[in-house]
Amino acid sequence: MLGRSRVSSLLLCLVLLAVAGVAAHANTTTGSWVESATVNELALATAFADPTTGLSAGAKNLIGPRILRTTDAGNTWQSVLNTTPTLALADVAWQDSNTAYAAGSGVKLFFNMNDSILKSSDRGLTWQSVWNKGWFSYWTELQVIKPGVVVAAGNWTPFLYTYYGLAYSSDGGQTWEERKWNWNWDPMDTYAWPTDVHFLDEYVGFLAGGVWPTAANESVLGAPVNEHRPVDAGSRGEEWLAVAEVTTDGGHTWTTIFQQPGFQLGCRAAE
Repeated sequence: MLGRSRVSSLLLCLVLLAVAGVAAHANTTTGSWVESATVNELALATAFADPTTGLSAGAKNLIGPRILRTTDAGNTWQSVLNTTPTLALADVAWQDSNTAYAAGSGVKLFFNMNDSILKSSDRGLTWQSVWNKGWFSYWTELQVIKPGVVVAAGNWTPFLYTYYGLAYSSDGGQTWEERKWNWNWDPMDTYAWPTDVHFLDEYVGFLAGGVWPTAANESVLGAPVNEHRPVDAGSRGEEWLAVAEVTTDGGHTWTTIFQQPGFQLGCRAAE
């Protein structure tokens, strides 16, 4: 069985949030925010290439991903993608005024939806898949370190076993290398989630997320000694173990710099 609980959780999230989504854009004249209803729209990330051109990534009507594009500072939005075989898109980032990337979740085994990292080279007008490996993948965070160098944080399942860490490309998305973080073992009851990534350059970066302490207490690196988990292990928030790690070799190896039970950790650096 491949990540059934994870897929179900994502679909439930889409159901609850897409029913009554809300979007807002800033009125640059008055300095206020204008709110507009977006029924059946789920917006998870927004990024602007310049003051007027921006992208919003998420999902539409539970039938696939959604990318909206604006060229008037968010006053109006047009759909530029809603048919790619992906569950949803969780993040979007610009490399320059022409090139952008989007990342999200894909399931190949049952639904043939596995285009989980996309790229646009025409200011967000059209999109192509650049990562579609594995049965299941979920990339929660995307960063363009410098032109051509892109990283995504999340997890991927090539065959019956899920790995956690980064997808790393140094050639503009043509090829990708998966680089595992320290928390890698059977995911069905462990739930290790690297949720946020931020690199200072090609080599030095930080990854944050959480794992269930029931798994983490058994082993810090590698597979736990006891693979058996209680039913619904980690279903309570206090069982999270917040984890932050640093790499100095582009994500090949990681050092844990923070651990604390009770919550899941994210990180966001000022631009």
